[in-house]
Amino acid sequence: MMGVLLTAAGCANSSLTHPSPSPTASIAIPSGDGVVVGGISVCAAVLPTHIRLPDYVAGTVIVLRGTAALVPVSSNKVKLVLPRVQVTTQMVKRHQEFRFSLPPGHYVLAVGPLRTSYFYGWVNVTVAVGKIVRSGLSCGAI
Repeated sequence: MMGVLLTAAGCANSSLTHPSPSPTASIAIPSGDGVVVGGISVCAAVLPTHIRLPDYVAGTVIVLRGTAALVPVSSNKVKLVLPRVQVTTQMVKRHQEFRFSLPPGHYVLAVGPLRTSYFYGWVNVTVAVGKIVRSGLSCGAI
C-alpha cells in the first residue's frame, strides 16, 4: 500500500509569484506610501493533473504592523508570534487580488480570522516609498 504524506511546512510563510490579472505598472501609488498587491492561493500538495485550483481563493487579508517571528519554545517546537497592531483588513473574492497602500515599514499579511492554535497563512513584507511589493498568501482558513 502506498500513501502520500502531506505537510504544511513552508506554506505558512509563503511569498508566491503569480501571473497578475492586472499589470502592476498601472497601479497609482499615493505620495509617501508604497503598495502591496497579491492574492490568496490554495496550499496544496501534489494533485492529479485533472484538478485545476483557482488562481486565487476568497478570504480576508489582515495587515499587521511589525514582523512575525518563529520563537523556540522547546528543542523541537516553535511558536508563531504575530504583531498586535492591526492596520487594516480587506475581503477579497475568488480570483481577486488584494491591494494595500501603506506607509513605509515592516508589515505582516495574514489570512484571517486570527485565532490561537489555528493554522493560517502569513508573510512578512517590507514597504518602501514609491514601490510596489507583489506578495502572496497561502494555506489560509478558506
